[in-house]
Amino acid sequence: MLQQTVVKTVIPFFKRWLRRFPDVAAIAAADEREILTLWEGLGYYSRARNIYRAARLIMRQRDGRLPDSYDALRELPGIGEYTAAAIMSLAFGKPYPVVDANARRVVSRVLALKKQDIRVKRRIKTFLKKPLPPRKAGAFNEAIMELGQTVCLSRKPLCESCPINTFCLAFQRNLQNLIPSKIASGTIQKRSILLLLIANDKILARRKESGLFAGLWLLPTIPDSGRIKAAIGGFIGSAAKAEDSLLRTLRPRTHHYTRYSQRLKPVVYNVSGKGVHPGDGWRWLKVGEIDRYPFPSVYRRILDELRATQR
Repeated sequence: MLQQTVVKTVIPFFKRWLRRFPDVAAIAAADEREILTLWEGLGYYSRARNIYRAARLIMRQRDGRLPDSYDALRELPGIGEYTAAAIMSLAFGKPYPVVDANARRVVSRVLALKKQDIRVKRRIKTFLKKPLPPRKAGAFNEAIMELGQTVCLSRKPLCESCPINTFCLAFQRNLQNLIPSKIASGTIQKRSILLLLIANDKILARRKESGLFAGLWLLPTIPDSGRIKAAIGGFIGSAAKAEDSLLRTLRPRTHHYTRYSQRLKPVVYNVSGKGVHPGDGWRWLKVGEIDRYPFPSVYRRILDELRATQR
């Protein structure tokens, strides 16, 4: 959960997860839909699918016991170098350095490393191996990550109160605001119309089978172009035999992804639903039961608003 998600956000999700899934066996016995629904709001849903796949493998091949070797951990779905090192040090007390974004930033400043290429990453990992205490590697890794999260901030680091500023080269050379170097990345902006098609207290949705949001349920969208009415009419006419009854519009929302942001304009239509066939992948879900299906968080907020307006 802490991969690409901050601690403050994770805590309530983690507590809720443990209440439902106290051990590996409970995860493996669940179905994927429940796993994704409980994960809803954390994003990067491939993490949840990998946890589910790994749990089933552990139950089937290892009698429910998590491997205690780095190489065996790496063979499980979703476990890369960072996660394997974290498990080895935090769960088993083995001397493996954990190099997350926080640790990378701390060492980059200590050594005054401006670049962030593969050679620098190897140097950071090698540097962190040296001071690892034999039986307290987990505590050391947590301390470095905590230092990066609370003191060695990406912007405006609190250098004066940093416990290791006496041997930090970036601080000594007044380079802390330039290290690590920023990587410029443009954000692609998309604008879409989100169709909430209602027929007899049911809503049209489709399960995504692959790619981003695989395993989640999505609502139909069309590009927000100049010919909006024609595009809406074309989709509704072909997919759901519309009565062409616009019930209401909901508040536009913007959702940010890794490489792009999407602005959604939700519109609610009343349709007959006779033109939708199971082979198309679309299904009519009861509005009162949509909590049982996993949706991306921005869709969930829109659905919650829809139900609030129907009361």
